[in-house]
Amino acid sequence: MQLSLKIFVPLCLLFLVLVLSYVAVDPTGLYISTAYLVFPIIAVVAGFRLSRLYAKSITGGMMTCLSVGILFWTLGEIFWYVFENLLHIDPFPSVADIFFLLAYIFFIYALLKEGAIVKKMFGQIRLAHIAVYIIIVSFFVIPISYYGVYQAYHQGATMLENGIAMAYGIGDLLLVVASSLVLLPLLQSGDGKFARFWITVTIGFAFFLLADILFGIFVEAYNGNVKLYRYIDLLWLAGYFSFAYAFLLHYDYVTSTREKLKKLMK
Repeated sequence: MQLSLKIFVPLCLLFLVLVLSYVAVDPTGLYISTAYLVFPIIAVVAGFRLSRLYAKSITGGMMTCLSVGILFWTLGEIFWYVFENLLHIDPFPSVADIFFLLAYIFFIYALLKEGAIVKKMFGQIRLAHIAVYIIIVSFFVIPISYYGVYQAYHQGATMLENGIAMAYGIGDLLLVVASSLVLLPLLQSGDGKFARFWITVTIGFAFFLLADILFGIFVEAYNGNVKLYRYIDLLWLAGYFSFAYAFLLHYDYVTSTREKLKKLMK
Protein backbone atom coordinates (compact mmCIF):
# COMPACT_ATOMS: atom_id res chain seq x y z
CA MET A 1 0.00 0.00 0.00
CA GLN A 2 1.58 3.26 -1.17
CA LEU A 3 1.92 5.92 1.51
CA SER A 4 1.36 9.62 0.97
CA LEU A 5 4.14 11.19 3.03
CA LYS A 6 2.63 14.68 3.00
CA ILE A 7 -0.40 13.26 4.85
CA PHE A 8 1.16 10.36 6.73
CA VAL A 9 4.13 12.22 8.28
CA PRO A 10 2.14 15.07 9.95
CA LEU A 11 -0.40 12.58 11.32
CA CYS A 12 2.44 10.36 12.60
CA LEU A 13 4.15 13.29 14.30
CA LEU A 14 0.90 14.27 16.01
CA PHE A 15 0.31 10.67 17.06
CA LEU A 16 3.87 10.43 18.39
CA VAL A 17 3.36 13.56 20.49
CA LEU A 18 0.24 12.00 22.02
CA VAL A 19 2.02 8.70 22.71
CA LEU A 20 4.93 10.47 24.41
CA SER A 21 2.46 12.56 26.41
CA TYR A 22 0.73 9.40 27.62
CA VAL A 23 4.08 8.04 28.83
CA ALA A 24 5.40 11.28 30.32
CA VAL A 25 2.35 12.49 32.23
CA ASP A 26 -0.77 11.12 33.87
CA PRO A 27 -2.92 9.63 31.03
CA THR A 28 -6.07 10.39 33.02
CA GLY A 29 -5.27 14.11 33.28
CA LEU A 30 -7.28 16.87 31.64
CA TYR A 31 -4.52 17.68 29.12
CA ILE A 32 -4.29 14.12 27.78
CA SER A 33 -8.05 13.63 27.79
CA THR A 34 -8.49 16.83 25.77
CA ALA A 35 -5.67 16.01 23.34
CA TYR A 36 -7.22 12.56 22.81
CA LEU A 37 -10.18 14.18 21.03
CA VAL A 38 -7.98 15.64 18.27
CA PHE A 39 -7.82 12.53 16.07
CA PRO A 40 -11.55 11.71 16.26
CA ILE A 41 -12.36 15.28 15.21
CA ILE A 42 -9.83 15.16 12.34
CA ALA A 43 -11.39 11.89 11.15
CA VAL A 44 -14.91 13.34 11.24
CA VAL A 45 -14.01 16.53 9.37
CA ALA A 46 -11.98 14.62 6.76
CA GLY A 47 -14.79 12.11 6.30
CA PHE A 48 -17.48 14.69 5.60
CA ARG A 49 -15.17 16.66 3.29
CA LEU A 50 -14.59 13.50 1.28
CA SER A 51 -18.33 12.71 1.24
CA ARG A 52 -19.05 16.11 -0.35
CA LEU A 53 -16.73 15.28 -3.27
CA TYR A 54 -18.91 12.31 -4.23
CA ALA A 55 -22.12 14.31 -3.77
CA LYS A 56 -25.27 12.14 -4.05
CA SER A 57 -23.66 9.12 -5.70
CA ILE A 58 -23.73 5.62 -4.16
CA THR A 59 -20.11 6.08 -3.12
CA GLY A 60 -21.03 9.43 -1.59
CA GLY A 61 -23.78 7.76 0.44
CA MET A 62 -21.35 5.11 1.62
CA MET A 63 -18.76 7.72 2.63
CA THR A 64 -21.44 9.73 4.45
CA CYS A 65 -22.55 6.68 6.44
CA LEU A 66 -18.94 5.97 7.43
CA SER A 67 -18.49 9.61 8.45
CA VAL A 68 -21.71 9.61 10.50
CA GLY A 69 -20.54 6.44 12.23
CA ILE A 70 -17.27 8.09 13.20
CA LEU A 71 -19.21 11.23 14.22
CA PHE A 72 -21.28 9.13 16.64
CA TRP A 73 -18.11 7.56 18.04
CA THR A 74 -16.67 11.07 18.46
CA LEU A 75 -19.83 12.26 20.24
CA GLY A 76 -19.46 9.26 22.52
CA GLU A 77 -15.86 10.29 23.21
CA ILE A 78 -16.99 13.83 24.04
CA PHE A 79 -19.68 12.61 26.46
CA TRP A 80 -17.12 10.25 28.04
CA TYR A 81 -14.74 13.22 28.39
CA VAL A 82 -17.42 15.35 30.06
CA PHE A 83 -18.47 12.61 32.51
CA GLU A 84 -14.91 11.63 33.44
CA ASN A 85 -13.16 15.01 33.52
CA LEU A 86 -15.81 17.63 34.22
CA LEU A 87 -18.58 15.84 36.13
CA HIS A 88 -16.22 13.26 37.71
CA ILE A 89 -18.65 10.37 37.41
CA ASP A 90 -18.15 6.88 36.01
CA PRO A 91 -18.66 7.12 32.21
CA PHE A 92 -19.37 3.37 31.83
CA PRO A 93 -22.14 2.65 31.28
CA SER A 94 -23.60 6.02 30.30
CA VAL A 95 -25.18 7.96 27.45
CA ALA A 96 -21.74 7.85 25.78
CA ASP A 97 -22.30 4.14 25.13
CA ILE A 98 -25.54 4.94 23.28
CA PHE A 99 -23.58 6.98 20.73
CA PHE A 100 -20.81 4.38 20.54
CA LEU A 101 -23.33 1.61 19.81
CA LEU A 102 -25.47 3.65 17.40
CA ALA A 103 -22.36 4.14 15.26
CA TYR A 104 -22.36 0.45 14.35
CA ILE A 105 -25.69 0.86 12.55
CA PHE A 106 -24.16 3.43 10.19
CA PHE A 107 -20.96 1.44 9.72
CA ILE A 108 -22.91 -1.69 8.79
CA TYR A 109 -25.11 0.31 6.40
CA ALA A 110 -21.97 1.79 4.80
CA LEU A 111 -20.52 -1.71 4.34
CA LEU A 112 -23.78 -2.89 2.79
CA LYS A 113 -23.61 0.02 0.34
CA GLU A 114 -20.01 -0.81 -0.52
CA GLY A 115 -21.02 -4.44 -0.92
CA ALA A 116 -23.65 -3.37 -3.44
CA ILE A 117 -20.98 -1.39 -5.34
CA VAL A 118 -18.51 -4.29 -5.59
CA LYS A 119 -20.98 -7.20 -5.86
CA LYS A 120 -20.28 -7.63 -9.57
CA MET A 121 -16.59 -8.14 -8.75
CA PHE A 122 -17.23 -11.06 -6.38
CA GLY A 123 -17.49 -13.39 -9.36
CA GLN A 124 -13.88 -12.56 -10.25
CA ILE A 125 -12.49 -13.76 -6.93
CA ARG A 126 -10.54 -16.98 -7.18
CA LEU A 127 -11.79 -19.91 -5.11
CA ALA A 128 -8.35 -20.28 -3.55
CA HIS A 129 -8.53 -16.71 -2.25
CA ILE A 130 -12.03 -17.31 -0.84
CA ALA A 131 -10.81 -20.48 0.88
CA VAL A 132 -7.84 -18.64 2.43
CA TYR A 133 -10.17 -15.84 3.59
CA ILE A 134 -12.54 -18.32 5.26
CA ILE A 135 -9.65 -20.11 6.98
CA ILE A 136 -8.14 -16.85 8.27
CA VAL A 137 -11.49 -15.51 9.49
CA SER A 138 -12.34 -18.82 11.19
CA PHE A 139 -8.91 -18.86 12.84
CA PHE A 140 -9.51 -15.44 14.40
CA VAL A 141 -13.25 -15.65 15.13
CA ILE A 142 -12.93 -18.33 17.83
CA PRO A 143 -10.28 -16.65 20.04
CA ILE A 144 -11.78 -13.20 19.46
CA SER A 145 -15.23 -14.48 20.41
CA TYR A 146 -13.76 -15.99 23.57
CA TYR A 147 -11.73 -12.98 24.68
CA GLY A 148 -13.97 -10.27 23.24
CA VAL A 149 -17.34 -11.70 24.29
CA TYR A 150 -16.98 -14.44 26.91
CA GLN A 151 -14.07 -12.83 28.81
CA ALA A 152 -15.87 -9.46 28.71
CA TYR A 153 -18.45 -10.92 31.12
CA HIS A 154 -17.80 -10.06 34.77
CA GLN A 155 -19.80 -11.66 37.57
CA GLY A 156 -19.64 -8.55 39.72
CA ALA A 157 -20.95 -6.28 36.95
CA THR A 158 -24.58 -5.54 36.15
CA MET A 159 -26.38 -7.15 33.22
CA LEU A 160 -26.30 -3.78 31.42
CA GLU A 161 -22.53 -3.40 31.87
CA ASN A 162 -21.87 -6.94 30.66
CA GLY A 163 -24.25 -6.55 27.74
CA ILE A 164 -22.58 -3.34 26.54
CA ALA A 165 -19.05 -4.72 26.97
CA MET A 166 -19.90 -7.84 24.96
CA ALA A 167 -21.77 -5.82 22.32
CA TYR A 168 -18.60 -3.91 21.49
CA GLY A 169 -16.68 -7.12 20.84
CA ILE A 170 -19.44 -8.53 18.63
CA GLY A 171 -19.87 -5.27 16.72
CA ASP A 172 -16.15 -4.78 16.11
CA LEU A 173 -15.70 -8.37 14.95
CA LEU A 174 -18.59 -7.95 12.51
CA LEU A 175 -17.03 -4.74 11.13
CA VAL A 176 -13.60 -6.33 10.62
CA VAL A 177 -15.05 -9.41 8.90
CA ALA A 178 -17.41 -7.37 6.68
CA SER A 179 -14.84 -4.73 5.70
CA SER A 180 -12.25 -7.36 4.83
CA LEU A 181 -14.91 -9.14 2.77
CA VAL A 182 -15.64 -6.06 0.62
CA LEU A 183 -11.89 -5.58 0.31
CA LEU A 184 -11.39 -8.98 -1.36
CA PRO A 185 -12.88 -8.12 -4.78
CA LEU A 186 -11.12 -4.74 -4.80
CA LEU A 187 -7.75 -6.43 -4.32
CA GLN A 188 -8.60 -8.96 -7.02
CA SER A 189 -9.73 -6.32 -9.52
CA GLY A 190 -6.67 -4.14 -8.99
CA ASP A 191 -8.74 -1.08 -8.00
CA GLY A 192 -5.88 0.53 -6.09
CA LYS A 193 -7.57 3.72 -4.88
CA PHE A 194 -10.48 1.98 -3.13
CA ALA A 195 -8.35 -1.00 -2.07
CA ARG A 196 -6.00 1.38 -0.21
CA PHE A 197 -8.98 3.09 1.37
CA TRP A 198 -10.58 -0.12 2.62
CA ILE A 199 -7.29 -1.61 3.80
CA THR A 200 -6.76 1.42 6.03
CA VAL A 201 -10.38 1.43 7.25
CA THR A 202 -10.18 -2.29 8.04
CA ILE A 203 -6.98 -1.68 10.02
CA GLY A 204 -8.86 1.03 11.93
CA PHE A 205 -11.70 -1.37 12.77
CA ALA A 206 -9.11 -3.97 13.86
CA PHE A 207 -7.53 -1.47 16.29
CA PHE A 208 -10.97 -0.80 17.78
CA LEU A 209 -11.63 -4.52 18.06
CA LEU A 210 -8.40 -5.09 19.98
CA ALA A 211 -8.99 -2.04 22.20
CA ASP A 212 -12.58 -3.04 23.02
CA ILE A 213 -11.51 -6.62 23.82
CA LEU A 214 -8.87 -5.37 26.26
CA PHE A 215 -11.32 -2.86 27.74
CA GLY A 216 -13.91 -5.58 28.25
CA ILE A 217 -11.39 -7.80 30.03
CA PHE A 218 -9.70 -5.08 32.12
CA VAL A 219 -12.60 -2.65 32.58
CA GLU A 220 -12.18 -2.53 36.38
CA ALA A 221 -8.46 -1.71 36.16
CA TYR A 222 -9.14 0.82 33.38
CA ASN A 223 -11.86 2.60 35.34
CA GLY A 224 -9.59 2.44 38.39
CA ASN A 225 -7.10 4.57 36.41
CA VAL A 226 -4.30 2.00 36.60
CA LYS A 227 -1.78 3.62 34.24
CA LEU A 228 -0.79 0.45 32.36
CA TYR A 229 -4.39 -0.25 31.36
CA ARG A 230 -5.06 3.38 30.39
CA TYR A 231 -2.66 2.77 27.49
CA ILE A 232 -5.59 0.96 25.87
CA ASP A 233 -6.56 4.48 24.77
CA LEU A 234 -3.64 4.43 22.33
CA LEU A 235 -5.26 1.57 20.40
CA TRP A 236 -8.45 3.58 19.97
CA LEU A 237 -6.31 6.55 18.93
CA ALA A 238 -4.57 4.33 16.36
CA GLY A 239 -8.00 3.46 15.01
CA TYR A 240 -8.95 7.11 14.61
CA PHE A 241 -5.53 7.71 13.05
CA SER A 242 -6.33 5.04 10.44
CA PHE A 243 -9.72 6.55 9.64
CA ALA A 244 -8.28 10.06 9.35
CA TYR A 245 -5.49 8.84 7.08
CA ALA A 246 -7.91 6.83 4.90
CA PHE A 247 -10.20 9.83 4.37
CA LEU A 248 -7.40 12.35 3.81
CA LEU A 249 -5.49 10.07 1.43
CA HIS A 250 -8.59 9.35 -0.66
CA TYR A 251 -9.57 13.03 -0.63
CA ASP A 252 -6.12 13.92 -1.95
CA TYR A 253 -6.39 11.26 -4.65
CA VAL A 254 -9.83 12.40 -5.84
CA THR A 255 -9.00 16.13 -5.88
CA SER A 256 -5.65 15.63 -7.65
CA THR A 257 -7.26 13.33 -10.24
CA ARG A 258 -9.97 15.88 -10.97
CA GLU A 259 -7.37 18.63 -11.33
CA LYS A 260 -5.46 16.53 -13.86
CA LEU A 261 -8.64 15.89 -15.83
CA LYS A 262 -9.45 19.62 -15.89
CA LYS A 263 -6.01 20.38 -17.29
CA LEU A 264 -6.40 17.72 -19.98
CA MET A 265 -9.78 19.12 -21.01
CA LYS A 266 -8.41 22.65 -21.51
